[in-house]
Amino acid sequence: LAVCLRPAGKLIGLIAIERRTDRAERVHNLGYIFHPAYQGHGYATEACRAAMDYVFRQLAAAAILTGTKLENVSSV
Repeated sequence: LAVCLRPAGKLIGLIAIERRTDRAERVHNLGYIFHPAYQGHGYATEACRAAMDYVFRQLAAAAILTGTKLENVSSV
């Protein structure tokens, strides 16, 4: 999913959602990447909340998995 700033529609990041097929229940992976100039402004938080809402409500997921390096304090 593309994450864009309004009204110009400037692409600032991407969110990826993938269904895990190695589990019996509906589990999805969530990942994201944002241009460094737009990190630390809450865009990833806002976009991930919207993506998680979609995954739980529309895709009926039981869980969402994600991960990051411990040194990536902002993402943790």
